[in-house]
Amino acid sequence: MTYYLVSNIVRTHYQAVFISVREKEIEDYLLLSFKEPREYIPTAKWLIKLLQSKLSGQEVIQSPDAISGATLTHQATKRAIKMAFFMNEQVK
Repeated sequence: MTYYLVSNIVRTHYQAVFISVREKEIEDYLLLSFKEPREYIPTAKWLIKLLQSKLSGQEVIQSPDAISGATLTHQATKRAIKMAFFMNEQVK
């Protein structure tokens, strides 16, 4: 298992996440810091749903629930996961 600390922009401010990768799957995802307004913070239920979709390097969730307003958070989360997978490939 390999661990990554990824920081990226959600809307105009940063989030920092801890991601652990085993093989080509996310083992753990922890939101460490979120500098956007509170209404943009993903709920635990949303993150669990995202991670239970069995993310892999080639298969990152396609789109969020349009009604939830989670588009920016979803895109930032996808970017963070893609960065972790990219770094994981470089370590091999």
